[in-house]
Formats: sequence, C-alpha cells, structure tokens
Amino acid sequence: MPPGFDWQKIMELGKNPGLGTRSLHTQGITGQGVGLAIIDQPLIVDHPEYADRMQLYEEINIAPHAASEMHGPAVASIAVGKTTGVAPEADLYYIACYAGDFGPGGPANFTYNFHYIAQGIQRILDINRQLPEGRKIRVISISVGWSPENKGYDEVTAAVKVAKAAGLLWCRAASKRLSASSSMGWGARRWPIQIGSSRMNRRCGGRKSSTQAIYPLIDCLFRWILEPQPARAAPANMFSIAEAI
Repeated sequence: MPPGFDWQKIMELGKNPGLGTRSLHTQGITGQGVGLAIIDQPLIVDHPEYADRMQLYEEINIAPHAASEMHGPAVASIAVGKTTGVAPEADLYYIACYAGDFGPGGPANFTYNFHYIAQGIQRILDINRQLPEGRKIRVISISVGWSPENKGYDEVTAAVKVAKAAGLLWCRAASKRLSASSSMGWGARRWPIQIGSSRMNRRCGGRKSSTQAIYPLIDCLFRWILEPQPARAAPANMFSIAEAI
C-alpha cells in the first residue's frame, strides 16, 4: 500500500449505504418486520453479512452444485447486510434463478426464457400467503427486464400483475431497450420501478450505465421502505423514468 493510505477507512466508507440511512437506523428504523424478496443469481447462503436475515433460499433453473456469482451477494448485502445493509433487520427471501437457458458453450449461448422468473414470482407469492401479518414480503427485486419478443414474456408479465395486485412493490433493473414499457414512475407502492434511466441515475448520484446504476438505486428503494408509512409516497417527479439510456 502507498504510504499514508488508510485502507481500513476506505473499507468503512464503502460499507456506508449512504443517503442518510444510518441516521434512520439510530432512530430504530431498521426494516424489522419487513420482508424483502430477491430473484437473482446463486447466492453464498452463509455469508456473514446476511446469513442471519435469510428466511428462505430456493433455486429454480440452477444446475446442481452451481457456484455462487457476484451479483446476488451484492444486492443481498445492500438490502439486509449486517454492516452494509439499508434494512439490516429485514427478512430476506431469496430465489436463485437464471432468466433463461445456457446452451452448449455456456454464457455465450444463453437464451432468455422468463418462464423461470415467473415461477420465482409465483413462489414468492405462495410463501407470502403463509406469512403472518406484520411479517409479509413487501418488495420483489429483480435485476433484469424483458421484452415482448422474449420467451416467457406473457407468463412473467402476468405474474407481475398478480404481485402488484397483492400489494407488493416490484423493482426491476433495466433500460427501455430491455423493457416492454417506455416509461414508469414512482408514487405508489403497487407501481413497478425500472432502474437504469440516465435521468434517474443522475438524481440518485449513479452513473449512466444501467448495470453500474443498480446499486445506488436499490439503496434508494430500500431507504424508501424504511421510512415511516406517511412519508412513503414520493413526489411524482422524484424518479420519472421517461428517458432510457
């Protein structure tokens, strides 16, 4: 390390979820009693950041003994991580699921099939029906978008409509190129939120890249979950998503 480089300070700065979230934690607003569902890549289930918050881990369309990948642990840590999380006392329900099939040659021959994501959403809804009041899942986060030409489009779109009707906030990360909708917004819990707009990224301090913007914007989302109920309806122009990258 260069002389005077304080790597421990950098590590601590990196753990801070930002947006004043830790000030909410000091007020006892930590996500306790809130259920968060994530559909993403295979997870390291015993990671010390979120192992204590894991209420369920299941796999759909994942090969036996598949290794964990980087994206799932990242979003899980941002959501409920012990030292990095926006909602460190929320309950995590995690469905590991690839949004398609790998052909010969692996990732180079990946084909989208959103039938699997639809299965994951339906599974989360089934679980939620069994949970007691006060411990319900209130958010489903999916870091992928879909278009009408994708296999399974009708299934996943129908599943999202059922989730929204059940009162869940649905969050997906995609630009308009990967989405069936040209614009979406934030203002009610049942609306979908699409992450990846360059306009939204600038307002949240993210970069224009859809992938790079995911983390600060998920931070925005989970901080909204932590706020007291009367404050949850964000201004209509807070995250307008009429501009795609």
